[in-house]
Amino acid sequence: MGSTLDPRLFLGAVATTLLVGAACHAFAGLDDCNGNGIDDALELADPTIAPHDGASRWSGKGANGHWYLIVDQELDRDAAVAWASARGGYLATFAAPGEKEFVLSLTDPYCCGNYVGGHQLNPGLEPAGSWVWDTGEPWTGVDWAPGEPNDTSLLTGGSEGFLVMYTFAASFGLFNDINGLPERTFIVEWDAPADCNGNGVLDCCELVDGSESDRNGNRVPDSCEALIVPDDFTTIQAAVDAVPDGGLVLVRPGTYEEHVDLGFGSATRQFVLSSTDGPDATIIQGSPDVDESVVLARAGFDGRTRIEGFTIQGGTYGHRLSNNSVCGGGMFLANNGLAVRDCRFVGNRAPYGGNFYGFGYRGDLRNCEFEDGFSSGDGANAMVLNAECVIASCEMRGGSAINDGGGLKVVNGFVDVLECVIEGNAAQTGGGVLYFETPGIETELHFVGSTVVLNSAKFGGGFWSRPEGEGPFLGTSVVCDNDPDDLFGPFTDLGDNEICVCRGDLNLDGMVDGTDLGLFLIYQGSDCEPGLNCPGDLNDDGILNGADLGILIGNWGLCP
Repeated sequence: MGSTLDPRLFLGAVATTLLVGAACHAFAGLDDCNGNGIDDALELADPTIAPHDGASRWSGKGANGHWYLIVDQELDRDAAVAWASARGGYLATFAAPGEKEFVLSLTDPYCCGNYVGGHQLNPGLEPAGSWVWDTGEPWTGVDWAPGEPNDTSLLTGGSEGFLVMYTFAASFGLFNDINGLPERTFIVEWDAPADCNGNGVLDCCELVDGSESDRNGNRVPDSCEALIVPDDFTTIQAAVDAVPDGGLVLVRPGTYEEHVDLGFGSATRQFVLSSTDGPDATIIQGSPDVDESVVLARAGFDGRTRIEGFTIQGGTYGHRLSNNSVCGGGMFLANNGLAVRDCRFVGNRAPYGGNFYGFGYRGDLRNCEFEDGFSSGDGANAMVLNAECVIASCEMRGGSAINDGGGLKVVNGFVDVLECVIEGNAAQTGGGVLYFETPGIETELHFVGSTVVLNSAKFGGGFWSRPEGEGPFLGTSVVCDNDPDDLFGPFTDLGDNEICVCRGDLNLDGMVDGTDLGLFLIYQGSDCEPGLNCPGDLNDDGILNGADLGILIGNWGLCP
């Protein structure tokens, strides 16, 4: 009896034959997602099989079992990423202790600058340029070459946003920032062969092609390790209490009526809390009967801990400090570097920091929206005190503070506000932004690529900064259409700003002329106190004198 050819096998054989040399199936009947001509099942059974000719495995005590290859071919960075991805790998990262030293042992110190897997979220701001590993692994810093990273421009946005590692003698094992356009050699990394979900495809290939996610950057597909709410735990708090170090809590869409305390971080307590479907679908709803922040995290957390993809609302009180101040109706963070991404804070209330409050905060607020926060004191939408943080690509709208800072209040610290929109907020002082510098304390606020419009206050509708201080550094920003003024107090103009300030136009008719000079002479005989309504004090130093007259004369004519 003759055999019958199954047409499905025939068509599969034809299709596979057409894919010879490609990354997925090099030969008929072969599952080979990394394109090395070896069946993936054999690699799983024998981890000593290299994923690519010439690759070396890091093994032994403290090693991760990964494979590494310094590719001599010179490509630009995008092409290097594509080369690695097509083979189930990725540009090498160096988050693990000893990892860099192993890779350096694979080469003699004779050349080159090799592309590796690091990039900046905000090129052009050093050192707070938000360097990250492409894989999402925790960034703990690198050994920079002397004078690097040197893309220091606050005005152009910077262009050197990618990472290279040198393997020539003078700078062996040191790093530099680069724009990614030159063709260079590069270093590729492959994970140890694993198939945690048992579907016959190497985990590394699923991570590279995007069919699996890895939110916590540990190179294990999320589907294999996540604690899922409400599948595994009915509440977010229960899952947070159970998650191990380096673990992941995933929250499905829904409204979760609870207050979440992330607790204290430590060297053995870092994790990621993420929604599966983003803030529009996943809400943490505070209760008016609970006198606490909706989300709370205290000391010990660093950038390895991240909360992302939630709407946080319903906070009516905040966290009580030892001095009885109550702060952070929506979120309270103290003395940690936890990252907050892609979250919405809506309508939360507290005496300080209605939607958000960060004390000693060293983290990264990114792609977040702050709406309709209320403060009976200061910082309706957000307030940071003694912080060293980045606030990037955020929007702060509709905040209302009885005292200071309807949109944002910054007190001391080192804060970068990048590409943010602060619009339609109100306060007694500093409707959009209030920046307070304590005399004698070193502090800086960089406000770059951002917009402050349509805010209102009695003093400092757009910006208010303490007259005795240095004020914020403003670059490539728009500060306009705020009421009654756009800027009160000192500031440093970094250039390329659109600032709707015409100092000397005392009658607000768009012209500095004799009428304004007459008003100035009248005001010169009046009392003046810094921070209060003192229209003749054009340099905001609390004294009406020749310096103010010089500003008026210097702006003589039609306002720009």
